[in-house]
Amino acid sequence: MKKLLLLSLLLLLFLTACGFEEPPPLPPLTIPPGLTLEDVLQVTNQRRASIQPPTTETLLSLTPTRATPPQPLNLRHLGSVIPVTHVLYEDAIEDVMLLFDMLRYIYAGYNYLGGDAVFTPIRDSIIASISEQDVWHRGALENLLFNSLNAVIHDNNASIAGRRLSAYSRFFTYDGVFLKTENGFLHYSTGRYVTDVVGYNINDVFRLALGQCGNFYYRLVIYQLGTTALTCHANIIFNTGETEAITLVADCLRRRIETHVQAEPSVQYQDDIPVVRIENFLLYPVFIQRTLIALEQLRHEPIIVIDIRNSLGFGDRTQPVRLMYSLMGEVVLPSFVHFQRQLAGDVLLPSDNVVHTAEVAAILDFINEIMPTRQLNANYTVTTASGGMVSNDRLVILLVCGSVAVPAEDFVNMMLSIENTLIIGQNTHGASFSSFGERIHLPNSGIRSTFGQALVVHSYGQFTEGVGIAPDVWVTGCALTATLNMLNLNR
Repeated sequence: MKKLLLLSLLLLLFLTACGFEEPPPLPPLTIPPGLTLEDVLQVTNQRRASIQPPTTETLLSLTPTRATPPQPLNLRHLGSVIPVTHVLYEDAIEDVMLLFDMLRYIYAGYNYLGGDAVFTPIRDSIIASISEQDVWHRGALENLLFNSLNAVIHDNNASIAGRRLSAYSRFFTYDGVFLKTENGFLHYSTGRYVTDVVGYNINDVFRLALGQCGNFYYRLVIYQLGTTALTCHANIIFNTGETEAITLVADCLRRRIETHVQAEPSVQYQDDIPVVRIENFLLYPVFIQRTLIALEQLRHEPIIVIDIRNSLGFGDRTQPVRLMYSLMGEVVLPSFVHFQRQLAGDVLLPSDNVVHTAEVAAILDFINEIMPTRQLNANYTVTTASGGMVSNDRLVILLVCGSVAVPAEDFVNMMLSIENTLIIGQNTHGASFSSFGERIHLPNSGIRSTFGQALVVHSYGQFTEGVGIAPDVWVTGCALTATLNMLNLNR
């Protein structure tokens, strides 16, 4: 027993020395009382009222004539192919030609990203590279395809060999308190007003924020696309004429911290406030049914907090619609539309073979009833987008972070259609450029590819792939702690 205790102590000392101890808490910021919850809701309701869903004219502008295959493209048998280790160059070229046919006839982003003018030179360059050697290792061929396409496609729902053709960003924050006044942004600790943040729009980089103490303030937040840096630098110019170089620290929470794929949604009361935690939007009938009932029973609560942090890419896009319907008791439409080409039998896909269970079929019928599609023209259909805000006299708060991706991002988007709601945390992951992904294996190499059949068209300024949906209120640290403290201060 003594040996066991000694070993445990040594292990604890080793882990501490190696840096595995719990990170120290963030030093508290001194934030003066200022904005109230009522003030913030007024700002967020204005944001919601200003959102305009995509117009028919916008959608029609995205519908150039798409080529039809000279004969039906039958891909039904390519839902599963045994991969090989090596591929002859002739077979590799055949795979490439088929891959680019798939992009041209199936991928919703093909024309949006430039169509034949962009993709044909990429295809020809890949074929020229393949022709330089007789035999290709599958891994080398995967890398060639991935690197070539990732130069053009930045779509977190598209992939080659399981590797996402991703767009990503990193957010950097400055640990200082700013207050917004009629004279501009006041640096609280020095009493100076900011006149410029060199290279940035001053109104874009100052975010309404919430401290762990529960007080609202403004925080300097900058994002950069495609970087893995841990810090970035900026120059602030003050009304005194002074220029100060500052260092902003990366928010590294834009990745999944824990994986609870089968975690059951829960409802717990904290400070007499119901907190609903949903870690995924998977179609587990028992889990979903319990959550639907729980949300319906919470309709009478004056305040509800829904925590969907960490909901990265698990589930299907019907679940947010159903959950929101249970929460609000009425249909809540998102401000985006699914913009999908009708294949009309000219392309046959592996998903055509899927036979839905009676339960899934009933869910799809329900979704089609409350979110109907309409014919845009002879080749395209679109879902119906929100036409305005849903009235709501309760306070509904949604907690988000950089791990929140589709389908959870759909739930966030719907919150933008409801008045008196707050989205608190950090920007979502940003994985909603395309949807209805079709997984197809190339016949000779077995390389798996996934490309979405529908383009998701968002309201202007509300979403960027890899950047996500911005929260109403930014939080560095624990969003739940900050939210509960804020609610207690505003009771």
